[in-house]
Amino acid sequence: MNENIKNFFIVVATTFLLTAILDIVIYYFYSQQSLLARVLLTTRMFIPAIAVLILQYLCGRCLSAKTIGLSFSGSFATYLIAIIVPIVVLGISLGISIIAGFNMLSISEVYGLVSAQTESPLPFSPESFLLLMFFISLLSGFTFNAVFSLGEEILWRGTIPVLLNFKHDFLKATVVVWLVWFLWHVPLIVYMNYNYSSDDPVWLTIIAFAVNTAGINLFLLSLRYYSGSIIPPAIAHGTFNAFGSFALLFATDLLWTVPAGFITGIMWLLAGLLSYIVLVKKVPVHIKQHES
Repeated sequence: MNENIKNFFIVVATTFLLTAILDIVIYYFYSQQSLLARVLLTTRMFIPAIAVLILQYLCGRCLSAKTIGLSFSGSFATYLIAIIVPIVVLGISLGISIIAGFNMLSISEVYGLVSAQTESPLPFSPESFLLLMFFISLLSGFTFNAVFSLGEEILWRGTIPVLLNFKHDFLKATVVVWLVWFLWHVPLIVYMNYNYSSDDPVWLTIIAFAVNTAGINLFLLSLRYYSGSIIPPAIAHGTFNAFGSFALLFATDLLWTVPAGFITGIMWLLAGLLSYIVLVKKVPVHIKQHES
């Protein structure tokens, strides 16, 4: 067996094994309605990075930081794209959901719910609350959330594409990375209704999430391919998570709307396809600059 393929199976198997152990603990605390489950869900994002470290130990440091894209390479525009596209995708998805007639909470209704949870009136207007939440999501997206997302990106868009020689077969690597990344999330959907309502049929939520992850992965891997770095994908991943939580405040039909319903999934497929055409298909010279 090819050494890279063997390492691919080792790192993926290690990731799923460690995640399965943690998921058992998470599910226990989730069933007890403990806040610790939320904390453990956050630490779950670092398991792929831990698996890569284990692989590095087993293979004698066969992967360098530069090889897996752990560097601030790429143009400033790439980092702007990483921030702007997730916001635009969620914004358009939210607008389409409203136009399509899906029931969405108004700013005033969200403001009222948050005020009720704090058990005291908020010291600003609903409009100011909306702006505050937007800027908090923006700031946390490319800082705090990006750091946690980097724990995943080190494996998904960093190590696996290198082991699969993605520079010469981008589409095959895209399919494999998507499948592994998607399956890694499935237990959260099945046992904890991750991003969806407990009233939604599980099989439909799995399909909706598969569509979303397919589009997001194509976008993130295009960023990785174009910049030669996993930092832009980590920023985009973190921004989507931050604004997805923000959009979740307004959504009532999670299966179809934001942050990971079918409408959002279709928008991500379009964004991913466009990013592939613009960042990958049209710029072969730029890509070669990052080949090792």
